[in-house]
Amino acid sequence: MSKKFWRDGFSDDEINELLRLVVESRSVNDDGSITLRGILDVYSVSAIMQSAISIDDDALLDKDRVIEKAIRDPRLDNDPSKRNFQKIYYESRAELQAGVDEMYRCVFPIWNAPRFLNGRIRSNNVTLNFGVSKSSPIIKRIVKERRIQRAKPEFAPFFDRQKVYQIEQCKLCVATIRAGSPRSANAICTRELYKILGMINLAVDGSKYSRQSTPGFKRPPISEVLIAPHSTIHDEKGAMKYKGYWYENWTYGPNANLRKKEQVDGWERNFRQLRSAVSKSRWRKNCEVSLVKYFKAFSNPNLEDAFLDGWRLFEFIAGTRNEKIENKILRCSSIFEDWREQQLIGNHLKFRRNSISHGHNVISGDEEVIAFQMLQFVHPFLIRYILNSLRFNGDREFWNFLDLPQDSHDLEMASKDAKNALKMIQKVKEFRR
Repeated sequence: MSKKFWRDGFSDDEINELLRLVVESRSVNDDGSITLRGILDVYSVSAIMQSAISIDDDALLDKDRVIEKAIRDPRLDNDPSKRNFQKIYYESRAELQAGVDEMYRCVFPIWNAPRFLNGRIRSNNVTLNFGVSKSSPIIKRIVKERRIQRAKPEFAPFFDRQKVYQIEQCKLCVATIRAGSPRSANAICTRELYKILGMINLAVDGSKYSRQSTPGFKRPPISEVLIAPHSTIHDEKGAMKYKGYWYENWTYGPNANLRKKEQVDGWERNFRQLRSAVSKSRWRKNCEVSLVKYFKAFSNPNLEDAFLDGWRLFEFIAGTRNEKIENKILRCSSIFEDWREQQLIGNHLKFRRNSISHGHNVISGDEEVIAFQMLQFVHPFLIRYILNSLRFNGDREFWNFLDLPQDSHDLEMASKDAKNALKMIQKVKEFRR
């Protein structure tokens, strides 16, 4: 069954009206190209379309490039309808995909990379190489090009001495992909790297319960394996392919926790177990999305944002979009032996999330405590969500399992009700023979 093109929540009248306004605001230039005038410029329409179109085109090219090509198509003049736009969209996508043949090397500096994060990892269309040699000619050129870029007058103010020193201490990850543009290449490679680093951090963050930072000073993220703030795009030979760069949210690189060999070995085992579980998962895509969300949340040094992103992760893995938060909190709490205490913490986090989102006054200065509480609420649930040790057929079945009563008496009553329902079904079958 093909996925719906238009997202629920946008009516036919709304989309048709938008397309009609697009056609009315377009003008044909002397060279035959089309521009939009007035408040409905290309970027405004593209933003609305990004929300209204439900399909994702992030495999090889930017979705907004497809939208821009489609809304400029002159065939919309004769038929500015949803159906015709959908047809033009797919044709525009096919034309752009036919030209996706350029190789890019996306370079990411990895802070605190553990020793076992080495070699090549193939993830979808991306090859992530964590074992590059800085003595190879291509890597030497990449390092040189990156240094030249950081020294440019327009970029130098963003890279103070401490930041440059930390970037230079990082292990380089070189991600290789064929894509339609540097921006598309970066977006895809970043997503795949987030998945791997999300697993790396998830495999070790469970032992982190609290931290006392000095008030008034910058604080590092909760997670320790990070992407330093200078990601660049190069061609196959190492030359800079894009004049700009990508900058991760960064205060400073936290020192790696000192671990004994057996602790690092345990960290590696956890990581391998998670990788294996994701590769075999019956809801693999959602597992991968959750790992991206996990990395984004707990690699963020802004701990209020980390908390909010952690809450979004919880909402994503605890049920469908339309389910009540109270039900999701019960599910997440049910994996704990002291589930009533966890339910209390879940309700407390819900209150804080709502207060922050709606601009209400909350007690300031405890962002660090709240962020760690969010970590310890969602981390055990995400581990079980990915590992699926009871081999559920889908995440809905996993959620239904967690919805079963906590109290032993209520569970016994539910079991009796289920047995009676099965007996009734059997009698219905016999009666209707």
